Amino acid sequence: MQPIELPAQYLEWLIENFKSEDPHSIILTGTAGDGKTYHCRRVWLELGGTVEAWNAGEKIQRLTLGSRQLLVVKDLSELRSDESKP
Repeated sequence: MQPIELPAQYLEWLIENFKSEDPHSIILTGTAGDGKTYHCRRVWLELGGTVEAWNAGEKIQRLTLGSRQLLVVKDLSELRSDESKP
């Protein structure tokens, strides 16, 4: 089943940031239902990640972007201190 697609206010800005030569780290915050996971998943897919990798159940998603790596922490509150080390 395909996820529902909605207008994403910051999606293009996030994608441009992570494609740029000097990307900034971004932390998305908000309450349940604000679209944090939606934005992260769309960025992941737009930058070449797969649905299968996204749905694999990993707390930290890693995607190689040339010589750099995109790290997506799906839920920071679920991450133990020993899991946060590179």
